[in-house]
Amino acid sequence: MAAPRKENIKEMVLDALLKLLETKSFNEISLAEVAKAAGISKGTLYYYYPSKEALVNDIAEMHGARIIDLLLTWVETL
Repeated sequence: MAAPRKENIKEMVLDALLKLLETKSFNEISLAEVAKAAGISKGTLYYYYPSKEALVNDIAEMHGARIIDLLLTWVETL
């Protein structure tokens, strides 16, 4: 199996964390679990995300960008 492309790793990690959050609380999830769910090594995960807080920052940024896009679309249609 080919290694994931670098631009996809962050997306894979965030998707894995969001999936884990469907069944567990944030405090119950370890970075090792996130790496396993994303199909990458812990070392690779730590390269992109040195802490769970860094993951949360990217998730917040992702959702914030979506909200801004929705608001801009809504304002433009008024």
